Amino acid sequence: MRGFHVSCVVLLTALLLARSAMTQPSNPNGKQTDKPANTAPSASDQPTDPPSDPAAPSGPASSSHPAEPQKPSSPKEKPPAPNAPIHPPAPKAVPNTQPDAGKTPPPRSRPKRPNRMRIPKIFRKVRRDARQPPKQNQQKRALAPSHGTPVPPPPPNEQEHKDNTKDPPSTATSYQIGNANTGVDGYPLAGYHAGKFFIRNRTDYFRLYLGGRIQLDFLNYFGPGVRHTKRKSTLSVRRARIELAGEMMGRWQWALQVEAAPTAFNNASGKEQISAGPAGSDPNADTPSYAPIQTAAYRTRPVLAYVNYRATDMLNVQVGQFNLPFTMENRTSTNHITFMERALPTRAWGAPTVKDIGVRLWGHFKNRSLNWSWAVVQGDGMNKPNADNRATTAMRVYTRPLVASDSFLKQLQMGASLKYGMHNKNDVAYDYPSMSTQSGYRFWKPFYTDSVGTGRHIHIIPSGAQVGVAGELRVPYDRFDLRGELVYLNNNTREGVDGFQRDYTERFGKLKGYAYYVALSYWLLGQPGLTGHPGDSGPARIKLNQPNLGVPSHAVELALKWEQLSANYEGAARRGIPDDKGADGDIRLNVLSLGANYWASKHLRVSANYILNYFPDSAPASEATSSQRAMAPGNQIGKGIDNNTRQSAHTLHELAARVAVAF
Repeated sequence: MRGFHVSCVVLLTALLLARSAMTQPSNPNGKQTDKPANTAPSASDQPTDPPSDPAAPSGPASSSHPAEPQKPSSPKEKPPAPNAPIHPPAPKAVPNTQPDAGKTPPPRSRPKRPNRMRIPKIFRKVRRDARQPPKQNQQKRALAPSHGTPVPPPPPNEQEHKDNTKDPPSTATSYQIGNANTGVDGYPLAGYHAGKFFIRNRTDYFRLYLGGRIQLDFLNYFGPGVRHTKRKSTLSVRRARIELAGEMMGRWQWALQVEAAPTAFNNASGKEQISAGPAGSDPNADTPSYAPIQTAAYRTRPVLAYVNYRATDMLNVQVGQFNLPFTMENRTSTNHITFMERALPTRAWGAPTVKDIGVRLWGHFKNRSLNWSWAVVQGDGMNKPNADNRATTAMRVYTRPLVASDSFLKQLQMGASLKYGMHNKNDVAYDYPSMSTQSGYRFWKPFYTDSVGTGRHIHIIPSGAQVGVAGELRVPYDRFDLRGELVYLNNNTREGVDGFQRDYTERFGKLKGYAYYVALSYWLLGQPGLTGHPGDSGPARIKLNQPNLGVPSHAVELALKWEQLSANYEGAARRGIPDDKGADGDIRLNVLSLGANYWASKHLRVSANYILNYFPDSAPASEATSSQRAMAPGNQIGKGIDNNTRQSAHTLHELAARVAVAF
């Protein structure tokens, strides 16, 4: 027990000595002093204060603050020992109430702050920006050129500003966040404007226009001998297209249309052969293999694909596949033409291929008082490569001379078109385009059976110069719209035997003549000219800074049209001997059409057309003369079925209806 008491006394003594050592100030030399713990330090042991202002007051308040230990002057100096005593914290300074308190007080030492974690500079900047309100006059990023000017910011609302002062300021600018549904110009990022659906990015550098068209037709044929032919009443998908277009950086436009129609049969006659006979055997009448009969014919193909650069309204450069600038109706979309199909002078005579691949320069003055277009294309038609390394040029110019006046003929339009091309006889071997009525009946075909032996199949092929000239006139007045076009062609041709079109030419000929139409329409109800001006088809482009007129109201349009074709074909006009069973002679057709359109809007249309086709002096193919080579359907029925109708049929009646959606 005595040993335990001794141990406790020794331990208590050691603790007291350690406590007294901790309370003693450190020696500048790092040595311990021998003075007791309760002894006040001497003057030599007091820390030395820095020199002070002579005018500074003296007293216990100013002299009682110990100085902060000095830091090493250089990295080579050693820091204080780890076991060195630490000065107690200095008491707070008492404010001086003496009269000279306005004088600069002497500098006083501060206790050393404990170490703490340093915030990286990047995070300190974020914290500083978060404490600052957003700039009021921050400059907006510039829009793409020609897309309009930015909308000026609305005037500040004082009441709204007072209400918002209660909330902490935003950490981002209005451009970084803003309204998620509008661009930096204040216009919506997606919607419907000027008849088009659009999507764009916030800076308006990229736009996408979504579109398409569906045209569902009902076709009916009647007339002398029609019931004995292959013309049957049917429902047809005439056009089914997916259409995309867009703008980039305010200067570039592009368009793509993909077609998946019309409705048709594969091997409709059942005579299309797959092979003439088995491999290794001689073919005869019993060996051919035939393709399946009357299967669905459908294929997807591009009908419009181009890129356009707009330097100014007066100068645009377009590259790709586009509508040939020849005649007014060929430059009018099928969504907006008055009748269900284009007129005879354009459809069957002047521009039967409609589109071609090449380069087009075009432009217009303000209000389209003058519009011009010039194209250099391959001349082989839609979706065809160049066959002979030659080109075709086409141009169209039209003017509206009174557009700036207040005349009742303000929209009077006059224009002209021209095309010229060459085809090499050694390379071009495809057939000349056939001619058909509005509902698809072919009244002239570019082939026949000659008189050599049992009869060879002869093809009529474009060869040499191809020349075309056209004129146009449009006179809109109040609710009436009168328009007409005249097309003259002088095209060289040649004839080749089936299977040897590229190797041999039987004779060189010519196809020439004219076609015209005159159409009068009357807007019974609704807004006249709902579909816009004919012949103004161009790249999709909208101006968001202009008022959006929305969707026009309903309209009813009634129309009457007269068409006539008068052409002549001479198979050996340039060289060779004509064949006795050749296709030489006149091609004549007169057409009277009635039409009615109900426009539920610019995008929804219901149409009905009646067409009377008259083939003067027509006769069966075996009895046809040079006075008429166009045949009515009744002229093509076989002998013995209805001989009287076969001889006297000169007409074809067509009744057509359509429901169309386009956007």
